[in-house]
Order: sequence, then structure tokens, then C-alpha cells
Amino acid sequence: MDVNQNKERAQQEYLLARKYSKDALSIWEKGGDYFLIFNKQHKRLQHWKSIMSTAPVLALTIAFIPVCIAEYYFSRDIYFDMNQISPWAIALGFICIGIVISEFLVYKLFSQKREWKMYEMRHQNELNNFETNESINSKVKKYANLMFIIGLILASGIIFLLYKFSVFRVDKEVAAGRQNPFGVQDYLPVGLFLFEILTGFFVWYTIRLFYLIIKVYVYKKMLYNAKLKCAELSTMAIKKLEDAEEFGLNLFDEDTKPEKDFCTAAYRNKESVFSDDERFFTEPQILSNTISFIIKNKGNAVPDCKVFIKTEFKYLESKSTNSDGLVTFNFDSFPNDTVIDIELTRIDPTENKPIERVEHGSYALNQNSPIIIDWG
Repeated sequence: MDVNQNKERAQQEYLLARKYSKDALSIWEKGGDYFLIFNKQHKRLQHWKSIMSTAPVLALTIAFIPVCIAEYYFSRDIYFDMNQISPWAIALGFICIGIVISEFLVYKLFSQKREWKMYEMRHQNELNNFETNESINSKVKKYANLMFIIGLILASGIIFLLYKFSVFRVDKEVAAGRQNPFGVQDYLPVGLFLFEILTGFFVWYTIRLFYLIIKVYVYKKMLYNAKLKCAELSTMAIKKLEDAEEFGLNLFDEDTKPEKDFCTAAYRNKESVFSDDERFFTEPQILSNTISFIIKNKGNAVPDCKVFIKTEFKYLESKSTNSDGLVTFNFDSFPNDTVIDIELTRIDPTENKPIERVEHGSYALNQNSPIIIDWG
């Protein structure tokens, strides 16, 4: 390749590196949002399980299913009288009403649900975090009492309605030739609906629990994909930047000086622990750093020597040495950064032309004494 081709290739690689670094930053920001949501909902899920661990959630919810089936079996004639085309829709409506009534009653009957309500009040409104437990508990008790009264009224109304429908059905059957009057078996629709209410105390909680589990899983998956893509793009950005340098790109040129995107990508590429979500998506800490060099030539100080430094995380600085050959850099960077490249430029006094030298290595920041580099 000739010089122009190398320059063109270097520019192409640099532009790709910029694109990848910006894309990585964009995905990292989205991933950070995902992490906040996932972390909040995951903690919420753990609190729910802890609070409700002593409540008979599983037993009652499992019992609710056969009770509903039995209730439909013994009430199907009533539902058929209401809707001959879709009696199951009527049954489903009564099941939903039963679940609502159960939810109204459960706060009064189970302390775990009141504790759950206290947690949710704090979770959903941060202003409640400034209130005492006594204050929140008082609100929950008032809420539980109100819901219990509403639940009793609804339960009484629906049970009376089912009773009247059952009486109406028996009257029709007697008129059609039924021998036995209203008997014990005719109370079954009413009794089983009551059992639906009693076994359905935690059905609505279980539905919400499954929704929360799915929500946590979805955000966990989105978080993982964001991490994977961000890490991939960060690696590609640094690789393309290094390729651009190999083709002759001068990073100290103002037009190609790496932006913060590159620095963040380089840091993430080396320091981020992929398995640690919090560390991966936490904004890297910025530290104030210093490093000093004394530039000599065969033991003599080299004044007015232009010194360029590049760190592992792609921070660039440049300064000239003083009369003692000393140059000190003060700059901000990420933790564990090191200087890996030093480019020196001085004027040869005999030929009056610039002489360049490049030092590669690993120079720790914040050392107590200057690092001596002897040109000779």
C-alpha cells in the first residue's frame, strides 16, 4: 500500500471505531436503564416472597381450581338459563367476581397481606418512605376495614343472587315434573361459590406474582443482551482504533483525538466484569492523576522537548519540558489506567531539525518521583 492508501484506510478504520464506540455507549445507557428496572423489580420480587412465605398461598390457590370446576358443574344449569349460547362465559364472570371479593376480604383476614400492602405503598410512592411504620400501618388497617366491608356486601349480594337463581331453576323443574322440592343439593351453587371466595384469597396475588416473575425474566434477558452487545461493540471499537494506528493514524491530531466514548470503551473492554451487572452498568469513577518525566540526553536535561503521552484507556496529553527537562501531567482518567506510549520530539541543535522517539511500556500513574527517560 502507498501512503495515500494507508491514510485512507486509517481514516476508514477510525470512522468505524467512532461508530462502534458511540453505538456501545448508546447500548450501555439503555442497559443501565434496564439494570435499574431489573434491580428494583428483582428486589421487589424477593420482598414479596419473603413477606408471603408464611401465608397459605400455594395450598389455597391449588384448592381454588377444583372448587371452580365443581362450582361450574353444579351451577351449569343456572348459567345455561342466563346464557344458552355461552354459559361458560357467565361462569367465568362469577369466578372473576369471586376473586375480586376474595381480594377485598384478604387484607382483614391475613396479616401477611397487610404487610405486603405496606411494602407496596412504600414501593409505589417514595413519599411514603418518609412516614413511620405506625402511620403506614394505620392507613393499611383503614384500607383493610373498608375493603372487608365492601367485600362482605358484594359477597352477600352475589350469594343472594345465586340463591334466587337456584330457586328459580328448581321452580322451573318442579313445573316441568320434578318430584323433589328445593333440597340440599340445590344449595351447592351457593356453597361452592362461597368456597371459591375462601380459597381465592391469594389468586390475585398469585396472578400478580407470575406477572412480576415474567417481568423480571424479560428485563434480565434484555440486560444480558445489552451487556453482550455493548461488550462486543467496545472490543470492536478498540480493535478498529488500533488498526487505524497501525495504518498511520496520529491520535494526537486534533481531528482524530479520541473522544470520551473511546476512553469509556477501552475501560469497559479491560476492567468491566461481565458477570457483575452493577459494575458493568455503573458510570466509571473519574480519578485525578499525575505523572512526571525527566527527559535526558546522555545524562543532560533536554529542555523544550515536546512530550506526548497515551494511556491504556486512550487518554492523550501533551506538554513541553522545562529547563530541567521535567514535565508533569495532571489529568483525569479511570481507575487502574497506565501510560503505555510516550512520544518525544526535540530539536537537534547541530542540524536544527526535529528528532522523534517513541517509548512503549507501562508507566504507573501517581508515582512519588519522576520517571527518567534518557534519550542517549
